[in-house]
Amino acid sequence: MTTKTLTKQYPSSYKRIFGEERPTMARSTYSSRQFSSPVRSRVTYSVSSAPSTYATKSYRVRSSAPGPKLSSDTVDFALSDAINTEFKANRTNEKAEMQHLNDRFASYIEKVRFLEQQNKVLITELEQHKGRGTSRIGDLYEEEMRELRRQVDQLNNEKARVEVDRDNLASDIDRLREKLQDEALQREEAEINLQSFRQVPADTCAPLQNQYGCFYSSSSLS
Repeated sequence: MTTKTLTKQYPSSYKRIFGEERPTMARSTYSSRQFSSPVRSRVTYSVSSAPSTYATKSYRVRSSAPGPKLSSDTVDFALSDAINTEFKANRTNEKAEMQHLNDRFASYIEKVRFLEQQNKVLITELEQHKGRGTSRIGDLYEEEMRELRRQVDQLNNEKARVEVDRDNLASDIDRLREKLQDEALQREEAEINLQSFRQVPADTCAPLQNQYGCFYSSSSLS
């Protein structure tokens, strides 16, 4: 709130008594109240001017923000102290909150770094296990292949031995078959000879019996 008051001064008693015109000072009071800063202040000062013929005029400009009307000779320290206290409390709270956030952020960064280190360790262990697993599988594969090759060689040897035995049996069968055929031919030949001997008369056989010393009779031949 700003108040400006101009008051017309009339000749004083000093002038009426001494007949001498002595300029008197008109007192203008300016009261300024500032709200732009957190600390509110009231400043009062006086300006003296020569007497004038102007009538008393009063100009008043009101601010949109109402405020308490204080004395022109005092300074409102209580309000400024309260504002300063509140401002300091807010600043303290903000600093505490910022410190808390900084601590949380630092903890988060440390946790991220720790997890990254753990991830690297796990990746290294996984690669090692992969290498070991691959080598172990390769060893098992080679061992299995060697066993299968050994079995194949054994089967091939058995097959060759069986084939040799088969060939030997085939030779024996062929020899026995030939022998059987020879025996069959000899039998047929003996039967033919026997039939021919049966057809010879008894008187013809007598000289032969005497010559070879064999006893021949027709009854025995029949």
